[in-house]
Amino acid sequence: MMRSTTLACFLLLAVPLVAQRHTPCFDLQKRSSTISYGAVPLGKHSLAELSAGATWRLGMNNASIWRTEMPVVIGDQVLAPGEYRIQLKRLGEARCGLEIHGSALALGDGDELRVDGALSKVKKKAKKLRIDWREGAVTKGTNVRGKKLVETQAATIAIHYGNHQWTGDVQVLGGVDAKLGKYQLTVFAVPAKLIAARHLQPVPIAVITKGKSEAYQLVLDSDEAVVRPWMSAPTTRNGFGDVEAPSAALTTSGKVVSGLLPAAKPGGVLQLLESECSKQDATLLLASGNVSLRVTFAVPMPRKK
Repeated sequence: MMRSTTLACFLLLAVPLVAQRHTPCFDLQKRSSTISYGAVPLGKHSLAELSAGATWRLGMNNASIWRTEMPVVIGDQVLAPGEYRIQLKRLGEARCGLEIHGSALALGDGDELRVDGALSKVKKKAKKLRIDWREGAVTKGTNVRGKKLVETQAATIAIHYGNHQWTGDVQVLGGVDAKLGKYQLTVFAVPAKLIAARHLQPVPIAVITKGKSEAYQLVLDSDEAVVRPWMSAPTTRNGFGDVEAPSAALTTSGKVVSGLLPAAKPGGVLQLLESECSKQDATLLLASGNVSLRVTFAVPMPRKK
């Protein structure tokens, strides 16, 4: 078997210098999740030659970028909205993982996220790298006011190159919109079990936006709420520069106070009950299972120009 470094060099050099950039898109409730990559023409080598532990940049020329406008559940963890550099890592004979660089910095703590999946041989040959989204089942629920809402939609990321294909499964979260002063608030249907385990890994629960120039995410841990700008993928060195954390100067914080909802019907996902906003502070009253969460935080600061 050829060494992974040789395979990587081949994929980088033995193709035209200019490659078509593809951006497959998954849409849910007017929000999108896209993966932008350079389509590598098929040569003499294959994904099967990537050795265990080795990685592939998943394309050519600029780095491959995953941009998502809604949280994505990966196993028992949640990818925050934002922009991330990705690569494919060989985990074993029939397993690979899609590594998401910057996913830990977006939450401020924890480990980098990875979508694990199966690598298999398929009959239909792809003459160039192809990445697709495949839509799965939609899960719907009812909020505390009896209104139907989209909670999640299953999705599969499929990577096809030559006679080999990798697939990884995720869950994309639906959301409910509300006004929050001069901002737009979207609270997502995060599974209650992940909210309950937020002391182990911070959980992104909402986005706060203003036009196209400001985009923040609200992240909860056991007793603290943090509002920080969306993660941005590197732009230096064709996207392969250092991954940087969101601006600390534009990050605000607050607190989370938990209680019980004995009279409420337990729900399986996070729901927004009330919201209010002053010039300095915002307050959200949320329900998760039979638990109430009162979240207060400083209003996001305007982005510096």
